[in-house]
Amino acid sequence: MGYPNKDKVLKILDTLDEKEKQGKIVSSKILPLAATAADRMKFKLCEAILKFKHAENLTNQDLANRLGINKSDVSRILHYHIESFTLDRLVNYLQALLIASELPYLNDYLNLQIEAFLDVDFEQEEKKEA
Repeated sequence: MGYPNKDKVLKILDTLDEKEKQGKIVSSKILPLAATAADRMKFKLCEAILKFKHAENLTNQDLANRLGINKSDVSRILHYHIESFTLDRLVNYLQALLIASELPYLNDYLNLQIEAFLDVDFEQEEKKEA
């Protein structure tokens, strides 16, 4: 049995695309090269939630229960559908997981990283570049 021809492959891709639009298939999304800073942050937060899920050996239902959301929202997070979520919502989800886990110190680390980023003295940074 050989490889399918180009027309058959295109037809399959069209069918998959249509089923995804109908919500029958959830596929992982990739981050575009020209993504905004907010979208890059949302992507990284989804990635962190996915890593947490694997580290804690959680099912999607377990994760949904811990976050107080439905499984379809969990699926969107785990497949990087960042357009479905605000940045603050994803930060809150990650913080809720970290606080409730046996790793609450990671929440402190997350807060320190956010504060360090937001406390950047942009005037000082410009002087460094000059």
